[in-house]
Amino acid sequence: ELRGRDQWEQISWDEALDTIEKTLKSASLSDEEKQTATETLQAQITNIELEAELETLIKAKGFVDCVVMLGADTADVTVMTENDALTAAEVTQIRDVILSKCPDVKAQGITVVEVR
Repeated sequence: ELRGRDQWEQISWDEALDTIEKTLKSASLSDEEKQTATETLQAQITNIELEAELETLIKAKGFVDCVVMLGADTADVTVMTENDALTAAEVTQIRDVILSKCPDVKAQGITVVEVR
């Protein structure tokens, strides 16, 4: 496995929820600042969920494992392969998955790296 995704995902969720709770309880913040913080953290949670969904979809294409990290308009995909190097067709499959779920990401913003 490339990374203990479930454990990492749980830590990210816990940290995000803890930060939201602390932010909302802060008496020194205005309602507008609390709203902005909540929206930012909600976007981070949505991003974590989308990364996990993309990883599942890519693995369903037959890849051993993968990790997806999304930026504002980029996607970095690390794919574990068993033996052979990724073919152009496999890279296209991976890019198609990303493009189908991430409207802000263009093909040139996708980086696919393989590890064995």
